[in-house]
Amino acid sequence: MRVNSGIYCILTSSIECVSGNPATSDTITMTVIPTYVISSVVEICNGQSYSFGGSIYSTAGTYSHTFVSVAGCDSVVTLTLTVNPVFITLSAVEVCDGGSYVFNGHIYTTAGNYNDTLTTLNGCDSIIVTQLTVNHVFITLSAVEVCNGDSYVFNGHIYTTAGNYNDTLTTVNGCDSIIVTQFTVNPVFVISSVVEICDGGSYIFNGNTYISAGTYYDTLTSVSGCDSIIVTNLTVNPNLPVSIAIYSSDTSICSGANVTFTATPTNGGTSPTYHWYLNGNTVGINSNTYSNNTLADSDEVYCVLLSSEECTVSNSDTSEAITINIEPGLPVSVSITASPPGPVCNGTEVTFEAVPVHGGDNPQYTWFINGILTGSGSSIIRPVSDNGDIILCIMTSNLSGCLTNNPDTATMVVQTYSLPIISFNTTNEKCLGAGDGAIQLTVTNGAPPYTYSWSNGQSSAIINSLQAGKYTVEVSDAHLCKSTKEIEVEAALDACLYIPNIFSPNSDGKNDKLYVRGSGIKYLEFTIYDRWGKEIFRSNEQSNGWDGCYDGTPMNAAVFVYTLKAEMISGNIVEEKGNVTLLR
Repeated sequence: MRVNSGIYCILTSSIECVSGNPATSDTITMTVIPTYVISSVVEICNGQSYSFGGSIYSTAGTYSHTFVSVAGCDSVVTLTLTVNPVFITLSAVEVCDGGSYVFNGHIYTTAGNYNDTLTTLNGCDSIIVTQLTVNHVFITLSAVEVCNGDSYVFNGHIYTTAGNYNDTLTTVNGCDSIIVTQFTVNPVFVISSVVEICDGGSYIFNGNTYISAGTYYDTLTSVSGCDSIIVTNLTVNPNLPVSIAIYSSDTSICSGANVTFTATPTNGGTSPTYHWYLNGNTVGINSNTYSNNTLADSDEVYCVLLSSEECTVSNSDTSEAITINIEPGLPVSVSITASPPGPVCNGTEVTFEAVPVHGGDNPQYTWFINGILTGSGSSIIRPVSDNGDIILCIMTSNLSGCLTNNPDTATMVVQTYSLPIISFNTTNEKCLGAGDGAIQLTVTNGAPPYTYSWSNGQSSAIINSLQAGKYTVEVSDAHLCKSTKEIEVEAALDACLYIPNIFSPNSDGKNDKLYVRGSGIKYLEFTIYDRWGKEIFRSNEQSNGWDGCYDGTPMNAAVFVYTLKAEMISGNIVEEKGNVTLLR
């Protein structure tokens, strides 16, 4: 029967006399309700489930279930269930230090495992696990030394000039390995040495003995291991004869006349030494002339020469003597007196007065000190400066007649006491306002014992505990000769800080706490850390030191790290970091 088909009936009567024959009935419309068979295809991801017909399915397969339609007829549904896989993929990736790896929009620079979730064509997760390794880039310093003229070969390069050279190699991981070659070229020294010896002498060098003139080469090794060539140019000088002759301005004189003797040396060298003798007594040294206006009849003068030549047969010779003949006459003479008499301290003012004999009523005087014209008149007043100064007075007599020794010359050798010479070492303030300065005197010359008189009232050669400032000291010696010196102790620029590097908190009363030492601190932050960076102790007071404990428990012996930040009274900020060892 067709769905929704109409059913009706046609009646044909057998009765002859009827109307409406044949007759057609009403139409009955019949509705046929269908039975449904339905197929359903479903996909899920592994680990998911699907609810169907009151059942939960998580395994791939074909499942059927009969439902009742709204019309009350059967409806058969066939489910085809597909379970798609979820992928987990491991990806090992290596990069070099400083490089990066880009994946799925992320940039990775640090070693580790990174998970990225993607979607497959089936709509399920695809998890990519990236195992990222960061390989090191190595920088290695290599110190190389060669001698001048040598070379160093590395990585296909030949280096001959000093400098720093970078060579980039590749490690087994494919990363850079940079070799920094610090290349030093040490010199090879060639040193010339000029040496002179006398005939018959020798020169010893490097275990060799040389006696003949020539050029000699000795090869030594320098501290850097390179050659040091010593070229010795040896000269052998002959031995020379030494002699001296002397001449005088006159040999027959009036008494008191001045006679000058002059020495002429042969092979005396650049700085010969002369010793003059009068009648066998020394009268002059280190001058090629000798003058005397007090010679007596038959006086003999001669000179001994000491040659400064290196090579001589004999380094001294004595001249022939010159004999003086004095003609008779009236002798004129002058002598010198000193007031106060010597010896005196250097710098003392002394009056030198001439005492004439046969000078007449108006003699003329000329004064010299160490050969320098100083004044005229019968006396001079001068401060003496050096022991051995020679005071010389020339007097010319105005007597008439035959005079001898006119003009006459008198000399006086000044005898003085040396003044004390003050030298000193100053210890300046180490810390601002600490008063820890000191002065130590060293006195030379003069005659000990010495006495000291300081401007601060102290009286010793060493004074301590000084504030910054200037101090004056007067030093007197045994002859009462005095010298004065002003000495300054400089102020420190700032206060000082000091933290000991070791302490032992063992309750023995010695070094049991770790303090910040110093003065001039306005504010401080003092912190102690253990080796793992954990804060163990903190203080903002200089008087609060660490006793080696943490939370009341003694710490074991170890090395700890401290940091210090301090503001000084000068306004300076001091920051320090260091290690301290705790001993038990």
